[in-house]
Amino acid sequence: MTPKPGKLIIPKHAGGRPAMRRFTPEQRKEYQEQILQVIRKANTLKTAADLVGIGEGTVSEWRGKYPSFDEEIKRVQAEVKQELTLELRKNIENRNYKQVSIFFLLQKLYPEEYGDKQRFEHTGKDGQPIIVRIIRYADKKTK
Repeated sequence: MTPKPGKLIIPKHAGGRPAMRRFTPEQRKEYQEQILQVIRKANTLKTAADLVGIGEGTVSEWRGKYPSFDEEIKRVQAEVKQELTLELRKNIENRNYKQVSIFFLLQKLYPEEYGDKQRFEHTGKDGQPIIVRIIRYADKKTK
């Protein structure tokens, strides 16, 4: 049951996903390829797992158990990031305001690199250190 290019096989489940599913090696490979197809369209792993119809935990488990699958995911994500970055640069150079939506997509897909970074510093009165007082209450026995 190999999917046609651009087509996803989304199994239907009455009442939600089954708790535990066993996959044959052929099924696993098929699902893994479908996951990669969805990621190639600039989707997150969670979205890919949802669209294909398997749990995000299953994808995570497969990444740990099958290093080649993990490497392929990383490679596809790097390609998507490169394509988006090149498109953003091209749009900026041409003063095309499409870059705002591309940058938004980059921020959501790769928050560690493109997301807003906020830093908070807490101080006490007049910039002094915060004073923390720990009060312990002893249990009292009533007679």
